Amino acid sequence: MRCGGRQRTGGRKPMLYLAIETDDIGVLAVIRAALPQGSRLHVGRVPGRVPEAGLTARQRQILGCLAEGLSNKEIGRKLSLSHFTVRNHVSAVMRLLDASTRQEIVARMAEAAPDPGTDDAEAGS
Repeated sequence: MRCGGRQRTGGRKPMLYLAIETDDIGVLAVIRAALPQGSRLHVGRVPGRVPEAGLTARQRQILGCLAEGLSNKEIGRKLSLSHFTVRNHVSAVMRLLDASTRQEIVARMAEAAPDPGTDDAEAGS
C-alpha cells in the first residue's frame, strides 16, 4: 500500500486530500471507521485498474466470460450456475469496479491488460 496526502484550509473546515494505492478493498472500511463523526469521504478509482485481489475466484471466472461477450444465461450454462446467480455476481463485480455497464467492465479489463507485444521487463526501462 502506498499513501500520500496534503491538507488545505478553505472555508471553515480543514480539508485533507489523501491518495491511497492498494489492492485491499477492505482498507476503505477501515478508513471510514476511523473518520471523525461529521467527516465526508469521497472515493474514486483510478481508470484502467482492475482490482483482481478484491474479486473471488468465481467473479474472475465471470469476468472472463464477460470478456468473451457471453450473456448471463450463456455464462450460467458454461459454469453450471443459475442465470440469477450470474446476475448477482455481475452486479457485485460492477460495484467493485465502480462500473455501470458490462461494456465498461470489459473496457477496463482491456485497459488493465498488459500489451502482449511488450515484456514487463522492457516496460520498466
